Amino acid sequence: TYNKFPYPAEQLTGRVTFDNERVELHDLQATGPSGGRAVVSGTIIPPGGDGEVDIKIDGQGFAVDDFLLNAMKPKHRKVMDLFFNQQGYEYLLERGVVRSPGDASTDTGEESSVPVFEPGGSASMIVRIQRPAGPDQDYSVTTDLDVSGLRSVFGFWHYPLYAERGRVVISPQQVQVHGVYMRAIGGGGGVVDGQLILPRDGEPMRPMLQMTSVHLPIDQALVASIPAPKDQWVRTLNLGGALIGTGEVYAGADGEVAYTVDTILQDGDASPNGGAYPLTDIKGSVTVERTRVQLENLSSRHNDGTITVNGLADFGEGGLGVELALVGENLRLESGLVDLLPVGHEGRPLITDLFETYRPDGQLDAELHYFGDTGGESDRFTLNVQPKTLSLDLNGQRVELEDLTGGAELTSRQAVLHDLAGRFAAGTFSVDGDIRLVDD
Repeated sequence: TYNKFPYPAEQLTGRVTFDNERVELHDLQATGPSGGRAVVSGTIIPPGGDGEVDIKIDGQGFAVDDFLLNAMKPKHRKVMDLFFNQQGYEYLLERGVVRSPGDASTDTGEESSVPVFEPGGSASMIVRIQRPAGPDQDYSVTTDLDVSGLRSVFGFWHYPLYAERGRVVISPQQVQVHGVYMRAIGGGGGVVDGQLILPRDGEPMRPMLQMTSVHLPIDQALVASIPAPKDQWVRTLNLGGALIGTGEVYAGADGEVAYTVDTILQDGDASPNGGAYPLTDIKGSVTVERTRVQLENLSSRHNDGTITVNGLADFGEGGLGVELALVGENLRLESGLVDLLPVGHEGRPLITDLFETYRPDGQLDAELHYFGDTGGESDRFTLNVQPKTLSLDLNGQRVELEDLTGGAELTSRQAVLHDLAGRFAAGTFSVDGDIRLVDD
């Protein structure tokens, strides 16, 4: 080993020449403790502690393991932990997103749908160890890493990725990321560029990374990468499709790693809550940040009707808070509409009972405004309905209502009718007022 980069070298062969003026390493060859081969060359001019040092280590097929990490300075190991995060890997194992190679070796022969994955792999790298001549000069170690073939789990985002191309250059003060294409475990991926300013004088590391050509399928791995309770909203929607866009990783105001990903949802589908009201052809804007997710003009179809959603899920210190606004046009009045409300919401039994009692059918426009939190203690909604046609059971008869005007506003506590008027077989009607649905 060399004390400035103490990576164990085995089966060392080659030639070293020296005299009073210089030491020269002539293509020394060695193997690493976990495999791989290295060629070492360079000079020390003049010999001794004050000499100029310029040594190059050209390594091929070296494992990203403890031997390599322990050869790095602590601040460089922290960078590697950002890309090969063990805690994130254990999180994926616990959620059943991936299996470890050890689990795979105990297979009974039955095919498993859970892929085998472990961060790390083998890489090629060039390490330059340099020091200017003179007393009290500092050494600098720069590692140029070809990441092709490495497997990664980010510390700030627990999602399994495969690096297919690109370079990471680790120098004394910063890390530069050049065109690293990361392939997602379920297909798709994205390109990462930028830099990380390494910590010094007690300051945190400052990432400045850009993600382009992002294309990620909304699958089990992506949903599982959202920690609870932040994953509640997407699990409630049972959302599918693909996210396409760009993003950036940066230092948040609190010094922690933060990120913003601006995407367009394409070819989406959803089965909210119980799944009785499926939505198709979903498209629109989704912005994902460390503490919030924003939906903008997210449109979808259900049969002949359309629903547009705008909303915000905030994961602040107070827990998960959700604010949604849904605008529906030409919707079929059917019992599955109740699944637009969360399972367990106090309004669901009431609406279900109304459907079972009156068996309504027809076409309507509607607006739903929903506010909720993790505990459900402050959940509330307002549903405004403008029916176009309506039929329902009333006093033992099926009543058909036509030429409807006005509407109704429904909350978990009352229904307010606003000049609801129309025509039926026996004449016309007009209703205005409110109906108390629960006792205070």
